[in-house]
Amino acid sequence: MVSLRTVVTSPFSVSLLVVGLLLCPLLVGIEPIGGDPDLMYRPIKHELARHLRQGTLPYWSDHFGLGIPLVAESHVAAFYPPNWVFYRVLDVPIAFRLSEWLHYLALAAATYAYARESGLTPWGCTSAAIGFSLCGFQAIHAVHEPFYTLTPYMPSASCLVIGSCRRDSFAGSPCWPLPGVLRSRSATSRFKCGPRALS
Repeated sequence: MVSLRTVVTSPFSVSLLVVGLLLCPLLVGIEPIGGDPDLMYRPIKHELARHLRQGTLPYWSDHFGLGIPLVAESHVAAFYPPNWVFYRVLDVPIAFRLSEWLHYLALAAATYAYARESGLTPWGCTSAAIGFSLCGFQAIHAVHEPFYTLTPYMPSASCLVIGSCRRDSFAGSPCWPLPGVLRSRSATSRFKCGPRALS
């Protein structure tokens, strides 16, 4: 049986705990204010929430200017499945903050996994996960919802590609055509994939 102390002090858990604790003020109402959050993101999320609670998507909204096809506005993220849950079930301010906090945790987890797949030691992965999750880029874009929702997917995709190339197998992967592209021999044979690429 694994003890709680072993789990909490594992490098992966430390990554999540540090990021989660440093950003926990989001969970009690401290949040980015002014500018984009107040003037753009929250108003469009209120409209998204209103439509989701009615069982529809915001195809058209007459609450902004002369009207706008809000579903076409990328900042609404109307087709992003987590938003369907957050904004349909929770109040907008709570959903906004919880979504941000969870995406930062996901970023730490994805960065840790990417670093492990890249060959870093477990504590090196912890450093990478904390460093990237709390770096200046993340801090400056904490007010921009598209950035903090997108960034966990970058290390996740990189981890998938590196792991699949290392194992020389994309079976079952949504990126299955990539090894064929990487293996294609050009005149200079610049691309390699699989164990041969590591030698």
